[in-house]
Amino acid sequence: MTYELTNQEKIEIINQHIKNLNYSLYNLQISLKEEQAIDNPNQDSVSSINQQIADNTSKKSALIAELELVTE
Repeated sequence: MTYELTNQEKIEIINQHIKNLNYSLYNLQISLKEEQAIDNPNQDSVSSINQQIADNTSKKSALIAELELVTE
């Protein structure tokens, strides 16, 4: 027996992934503030956090595009 996901189920899954990315993005933003708050921030850490923020933002954009396809 094959079960296809409904569009509503797909929407719920995508929205949960977007929510998880939002949590992750906020966590990264806080980590960046922490790192930048010290006298000598580790530039490798700052660079890594900024890259992770960019990656998560790209993932979120891809999910939003997928969500638009599912809701058409």
